[in-house]
Order: sequence, then C-alpha cells, then structure tokens
Amino acid sequence: MLSDNVTYRELGAYFTQRNPQRATRRAINALNQHGYTVTRNPRGATA
Repeated sequence: MLSDNVTYRELGAYFTQRNPQRATRRAINALNQHGYTVTRNPRGATA
C-alpha cells in the first residue's frame, strides 16, 4: 500500500473461498471454545 501508493482494499471472504475446510474448522473450534457443541450436517440433509 505505502510503496505502491494504492488505497487499502478489504479482501472480504477471500480466505474463506480459498480454503473452505480451514474456515469450517476455525468456526467450529471457535464455537467449541465458547461452550457450544457443533454437529455438521450437509446442506439438503434431512433430520
């Protein structure tokens, strides 16, 4: 930014799209640390 004289641009969901499995693991770990139990169910799955 400073050396190229360009403005800052937020990448947004770039890292989530780049490695969705890692993003999923991080989200589950964060919820577990806050005391939640997480059960993963694929989209479209019926209970």
